[in-house]
Amino acid sequence: MQSTLDASEDLPTSGHRLVPVKVPVQGSIIEMMLLAALLSSAALSLPIMGPVRQLAALSVLGLFILHFGNLRPYVQHFWFLFLFPAWIALSILWSPVPQRTLGFAIPHVFEVCALIYFASRLSPDQIIKSIFWSGLVLFLFAAPHIGMIGPHSIPPGFAQKNWLANAMFVAMVSSLYMVFAPKSNIAEKLVALAVIPISILIIIKAESATALVLSLFSLFFMVMVGLFWRMIASVKMLPTLFIAGIVALSLLALMLGIMFLQESPLDMFLGVLGKDTSLTGRTELWDYALELIKQKPVFGIGAEGFWLPNRGDAQSLLEFFYKGVNVRFSFHNSYLETSVQVGLVGLFFLLIAEIFVISRIILNWFKMQDITAAFFLMFGLLVLIRSFTESELYNPLNTNKMVMFLGGLTFLAYRRGYAPEAVVQAHLDRQKAGAG
Repeated sequence: MQSTLDASEDLPTSGHRLVPVKVPVQGSIIEMMLLAALLSSAALSLPIMGPVRQLAALSVLGLFILHFGNLRPYVQHFWFLFLFPAWIALSILWSPVPQRTLGFAIPHVFEVCALIYFASRLSPDQIIKSIFWSGLVLFLFAAPHIGMIGPHSIPPGFAQKNWLANAMFVAMVSSLYMVFAPKSNIAEKLVALAVIPISILIIIKAESATALVLSLFSLFFMVMVGLFWRMIASVKMLPTLFIAGIVALSLLALMLGIMFLQESPLDMFLGVLGKDTSLTGRTELWDYALELIKQKPVFGIGAEGFWLPNRGDAQSLLEFFYKGVNVRFSFHNSYLETSVQVGLVGLFFLLIAEIFVISRIILNWFKMQDITAAFFLMFGLLVLIRSFTESELYNPLNTNKMVMFLGGLTFLAYRRGYAPEAVVQAHLDRQKAGAG
């Protein structure tokens, strides 16, 4: 018999037979602050954030080396996460800008090391609390400018309205978690309650329809999980029927729309989100990306080898979208961007990591069905949707991407020990009572 006990449980040892148990890890507040600094500095484009990001990265790298003896089993277990960074590094051999490619590969390798470090050193609650702290930083940079925020008026530190809306999504969803998390204190809950409506208001003022739809869905889902899911889960088969009902209603609505409207499903979906059918010119980018993939399908151009000042077709696209000569642009699709830059082999390695992480997030939800699993499920949904219109999965040290990967890697780290059999049995009895 082996059980998983909460680290806060009282474990008397005298006069009892001891049995093996797994106790979730609990990292230090310094490690939580480093994770928060890394996430917030990655989301803000301010000069001050450069030194913050570098200091946090050096600190995490030092800790990774210091604790490598304990981390080695996790590194070996998740070896396949290094395939994509390794392939990016290997593309130096055919990249037109090998030095730039190397500079792009190093953060990718560091990102995987950092994710493994935090997932193995911090508990899921500590990880989300760190995300909440980073969300508060983003919120504090945006909220003072709420009066001037609009689709063409963005506070300093946010390059475009989608970045701002995404930052407020991070703040809102992590605040929802803090409201319902059993381990958060009253002060944290009050701060979180204040952040939620203001974050939604900023998303509305920024006119980011996609972020707004996801935010409202997350609000509904996490409130339902936080308040009513235990009651729903107590009725056998009701959670499965509930989820199946949502899926069935969604499919029915889609079929009715196709039958009675003369628009394509894509046009209908974009209309709901308030977007034009060209996705603000993205379809032109996607068409050209497909042509580039046909030219070099296996290896690609080489990481960071397309958007260059001396490349005529890249400059034509920048001019078409009113971008500057030296602007780092993208094809606004993680899979097309990856295929253009590092070929279908690189895309295959990226999909291995993504499928593993998404499957872990979904499995954790069905296994745990609590507010923690709901939080990571919402972020998995966000990144999955955005991956078709943004190149986040191709880029290193992206806040959304890191949170999603942490969601897939967390719950795996435990320290093993022994506890009295009576305590373990009482814990198992409480779990059965909660499930029943």
